[in-house]
Amino acid sequence: MRKLVFLSMLPIILTACSSAPVDERPIAQQREDFSRAAAALIGEYSVIDSRKDDYKVTSITVKLRDNNLIVIAHQNGGDNFLVTGKECSGWDRGIEKTIFCEEASDVFNFVDFTLTKYSRTIDDGLSLSKKPPMMVRPGDYLLDLGRKGGRVHSYLVKKMEGDTLK
Repeated sequence: MRKLVFLSMLPIILTACSSAPVDERPIAQQREDFSRAAAALIGEYSVIDSRKDDYKVTSITVKLRDNNLIVIAHQNGGDNFLVTGKECSGWDRGIEKTIFCEEASDVFNFVDFTLTKYSRTIDDGLSLSKKPPMMVRPGDYLLDLGRKGGRVHSYLVKKMEGDTLK
């Protein structure tokens, strides 16, 4: 009998554990952080390194329209694809600036674009890969596109000023 009661309660328990986190910052702070992060992240970028890049992206353009993050990825050969992040939130943590958006497109669940504060490594997820992990260092720009199905495409990018990298 206990098993039946537990099994009937399991969906309720799992639902409670998977609820979305609540942003407890005041609304004014959320808007201010989003504006600062957007000001730091909007621009043209060249792809320096990537992992899980099925699209062969060579550069990206990041724009903001109606508080939605627009990412235009430029591929080899000039083909482009567009990702529009909706329900965006921004964080300004001093050196680190982040914009995270959900409902990115029919292909992507989320967009996460960060001017990083901490070092980290990103591998391609393959145990037999010959490609070394991508090193992300403080002050680097990292764009993650979360594809539906769980695969995250990661791009280490450098901001361009005119025709030069910054």
